[in-house]
Amino acid sequence: MKRFIAILMTLIMVFGLSSVGAWADDEATWQEETPMPTASYIHASAVWNGKIYIFGGYSGSAYLDRTVIYNPATGDWSTGASMPTGKGDMVSATVGGKIYVIGGYNGSAAMGAVEIYDPTTNTWTTGKEMPTAKHSARAAVVDDKIYVIGGRSPGNNGMNLVEIYDTKTDSWSMGTPMPTGRGYSASAVVDGKIYILGGVNSANVDKVEIYDPNSDNWISGASMLKARRGIGAVSYNNKIYIVGGHNDSSFDSSVEIYDTLTNTWTAAKPMPVACKDGTTNLVGNKIYVIGGYNSSGARNTVYSLTLEDLLSNQPEAPSSLTATGGDSVVDLSWDSVSDASYYNVKRSITAGGIYTTIASTSAITYTDSNVTNDTTYHYVVSAVNDEGESADSNQASATPQATVTPEYVLAVLLNVDETVQLSVTYDLSDNTNLTWTSSDGAIATVDGNGKVTAISEGLTYIYAESEDGSFKEFIPVKIVLGDADEMRLAVHLTSGEKALLYLTEDPSNVTWSSMDTSIATISTEGEITAVSKGLVIIQAELDGSIYQVYVRVNA
Repeated sequence: MKRFIAILMTLIMVFGLSSVGAWADDEATWQEETPMPTASYIHASAVWNGKIYIFGGYSGSAYLDRTVIYNPATGDWSTGASMPTGKGDMVSATVGGKIYVIGGYNGSAAMGAVEIYDPTTNTWTTGKEMPTAKHSARAAVVDDKIYVIGGRSPGNNGMNLVEIYDTKTDSWSMGTPMPTGRGYSASAVVDGKIYILGGVNSANVDKVEIYDPNSDNWISGASMLKARRGIGAVSYNNKIYIVGGHNDSSFDSSVEIYDTLTNTWTAAKPMPVACKDGTTNLVGNKIYVIGGYNSSGARNTVYSLTLEDLLSNQPEAPSSLTATGGDSVVDLSWDSVSDASYYNVKRSITAGGIYTTIASTSAITYTDSNVTNDTTYHYVVSAVNDEGESADSNQASATPQATVTPEYVLAVLLNVDETVQLSVTYDLSDNTNLTWTSSDGAIATVDGNGKVTAISEGLTYIYAESEDGSFKEFIPVKIVLGDADEMRLAVHLTSGEKALLYLTEDPSNVTWSSMDTSIATISTEGEITAVSKGLVIIQAELDGSIYQVYVRVNA
């Protein structure tokens, strides 16, 4: 079908069909309207009384002074009074039933002229000239004032000026400069705030910067999906629709939608052709893209599509999104969408958004490594194909955390109320020459003879220290609730006695060994058997670490 559409489009261009015709098939798609009488780009446009007014522009060989008017209801074009000056790259705005055309370029110099068209009388007048001559700026209207923002002049990469024209007093004032100087951007007004999107300085930019006329301050919004210039824009119901342009390498047919409430972007049904520097207008609920320029030159085409149909064939939203936190990473996975070309991964540190797109991938998994441990992140994923972008998936959240290597402690294992006798020699009376202490007497106590009594569940350390401090050692004692008979670390045994060592819940993961099997042996399950009098080291190896404990056996 795409090849058929391309062939049909070529035929329309070759034979110059001028009637309103449907594009492609019965699916909701861009419609080709009656072509503009003269192909052009960098013209200005405005909407008044349900009609679209096109002013000036460049035809590929000359700067135009024409005024042409398109009636979407009938598909007809008509002619208005010519502009006072032929030019292109100017801005236009409708205030109080009049259309203001400001600035521009006439082939030799940037201009600051304010030319005012009255659609009712089909006449032109002039206003006070703009303080700074410029072209390729963008304009927005708030409370009968026209804000002319950014722009360029020969030899200038991009201005950041905010110049404000009061249509009531025919006077100019200055606002706080835009953070990023640029021209050939897009502009839109939502809820009394002015949005400047994309454009070019020394290179294309993807920045969205938002100006509040009441506070005279700027803030930043989420960046566009891709940097480009020469784009058009309209706003409707808290959303801004941007169209076409030129990216870093080619002409662009993209349509992107910016939700000003959630600060997120989605892709919509692209235009049939890629071009830049046309004009984009909204009449009713239908968006119109008129003229422009691409590798074929200036265009006279007019395309239209309802805002609802921009997203009519978008893919289904991904489902079953899961997020798993690791050490400095979050791993995501979701179910595939059959008609998705790729997926946008979006993240927020606030539950429910505002989300920022952090990656695009054709896979159904993604690892976010640009995270900070112990911070909770919230994710959604959308599916994208040639028809647009889906709604977002379910939200999934995760908190990355540093990996904690388990610290195993080889300990005497006791039930509550059980006791164990510790010793430093074969003669228990030698224990009385030492000072015995417990690091946590609420878990286990130890008397002056080295006898430990389990009090409550937990882990404590039993210390033995000589009076002169030349000897000080400790041994861990772990107290559990339940039956510890099968997992007992025997420190003081007599021949023939048995006990189990405890290092982990599964002793089969441990490699056990005795340094002297004539004194005591150790089984693969960690069970000690006292054989004969002596002092022996029992060793356990787990995860590459070595743990040792002394076992004394009396005859």
